[in-house]
Amino acid sequence: MLITPEVLSQGKPHPEPYLRGAKELGLEAKDCVCFEDAVAGLNSGIAAGCMTVAVLSHAKKEELPKADGYVDGANGCGGS
Repeated sequence: MLITPEVLSQGKPHPEPYLRGAKELGLEAKDCVCFEDAVAGLNSGIAAGCMTVAVLSHAKKEELPKADGYVDGANGCGGS
């Protein structure tokens, strides 16, 4: 299953992409985890009520919204 812009009325940072994805999976957003490396994506996941994990690939932790956890490819995983 893919949730693409063609099936959405609003994209990130609106929560619709994550809400739609959860619905398609038969889940509630609160039971999903979103992995994002950009501000708009994290804001989308947060607004949808998902658990969020910031991927520190293009931005530093301080540059991204408050996530539930962080993944740094060079140093492994870390909590908030």
